[in-house]
Amino acid sequence: MTHPLHASLEKHYRTILVVLIALLTLLAWMNKFIQDDAFISFRYARHLADGHGLVWNIGEPIEGYTNFLWVLFIALGMKLGIEPVLASQAAGLLLFAGTLWLAALLIREAVDTAEAALIGVLVLGTNYTVSIYATGGLETQLQAFLCALVALLAASAARRGAWTRNELFGLSLAMAAALLTRLDSGIVCVVAALSCLASWSRSTPTEIARRLFHLGLPLLFIIGAWLAWKLSYYGDILPNTFRLKGSFTGFDRGAWYVHRFIASYFLYPVLLFALWSSARFFRTGTRTLSMLLAMTAAWSAYVIAVGGDFMEFRFMVPALVLCAPLGAWLLAGAHRGVRIALLLLFAYGSLHHATTFRYDSTLEVEHKAMLEGHLFDPKEQWVKIGKTLGDAFGRDPDIRIAVTAAGSIPYYSELTTIDMLGLSDRYVATKGIILGTRPGHERIAPLSYLKERGVHLAISHPTVVPIASPTFVAPFLPRAEGEPVPDAPLIEIPLDAESKLIVWYLLPNPKIDAAIARYHWKTSRVEPDDPASRPSGE
Repeated sequence: MTHPLHASLEKHYRTILVVLIALLTLLAWMNKFIQDDAFISFRYARHLADGHGLVWNIGEPIEGYTNFLWVLFIALGMKLGIEPVLASQAAGLLLFAGTLWLAALLIREAVDTAEAALIGVLVLGTNYTVSIYATGGLETQLQAFLCALVALLAASAARRGAWTRNELFGLSLAMAAALLTRLDSGIVCVVAALSCLASWSRSTPTEIARRLFHLGLPLLFIIGAWLAWKLSYYGDILPNTFRLKGSFTGFDRGAWYVHRFIASYFLYPVLLFALWSSARFFRTGTRTLSMLLAMTAAWSAYVIAVGGDFMEFRFMVPALVLCAPLGAWLLAGAHRGVRIALLLLFAYGSLHHATTFRYDSTLEVEHKAMLEGHLFDPKEQWVKIGKTLGDAFGRDPDIRIAVTAAGSIPYYSELTTIDMLGLSDRYVATKGIILGTRPGHERIAPLSYLKERGVHLAISHPTVVPIASPTFVAPFLPRAEGEPVPDAPLIEIPLDAESKLIVWYLLPNPKIDAAIARYHWKTSRVEPDDPASRPSGE
């Protein structure tokens, strides 16, 4: 006999699910933020919307982004007059709600009860990492949504054995969209495709060939056309960041990254319980659960292989969405007391992570407040720096700046920018000075290259000091072995009544000279024995 509570949940399931998702979306809105890297995509989108193409600097095509579909969406919003921060956050929240809905459908594919779906969505939506990356300005939530859609379409069709042409086309289009969003979505797509092939084991060769045609045709046409365009436009099919990221990171860093995530959320007891339940999984686990387990494992292996990320566990979001049905299955099969203990552990783990995780100096992983603090903290003010430079120089593209913080400063200044970390620069990505092992921060442009590129103002990592500071603090300016100290002045650029930005004035420019005179900016020179003037590594 069905328990009255279970019967009530089934009867009102959709209503409860909608309300639950609305509340979790409200929670994500309360956790909303924006980060500097989002403005890289915004700069590409602005240039596209303004008719300059998908370029970092006008007239210099290079693929310094990894989220093609997301950039197109932002560009469309800008074309319609929608501010990109607002557009990215609004779209992220809508996609977050959609991802939770898809997660509920996936859970019902794996564990067909309303209770399991509602609990699984609740646990997923209250996970702090999943919640904060509903916003942030990047494509994280779009990728999570599309990966969940690929998994759902593959699982649903396999369960029913109904491989119609339209269903295969739909799955193929979802895969294409996921790959256009991020190429690493191919991990999920490959597992989904293999799962489809496994479900066709009893089909005739003719049926398999026909299904492969319907599955592959849209995918190959769309992705093939995109890659051909990239080859003709950028001269390469892989983004420039592919050359840079992962060059000096290793398995140990990636493994530690995943460990820190698991430990911060107190998930090791859950993994032990999952291991203990493996025998039950092999007896009763469905094809859907097996596929999702393979997707989660493959994604986790990928994250380890690339060394993780420097943003607060952003790369774990797709894995969390895909393994939500696995967690729901574990809870559904657990003893009532164990189930309650696991739910309390999930809740406490998320609260623990949200309240205790701070900057990890070993991994150089930045937490949410730090990521947003770069933009608005009085000691950093990257948004204000960009706006101040843009206003001072009339957003003149003839003036060239060099920065490591290549997001909001280039976006708001609209000046021609050399990305010193090489994400949008081919030379730095392959020949820059080795800086470290932090993903995306592994090489840096030397002084000689900045001069070769005609950089006027070298900001490097922005140096913001109190307005009343009597001495100059020179920004970090890496130099190749034997390269002399730059014979260049420093400029104080006031940001407000309390702080000022210090920049190197590398190459003379009459427009900058005019701004120095107009705004009465102070200039000075670094003494040769000043530590700030020494080469990198001394």
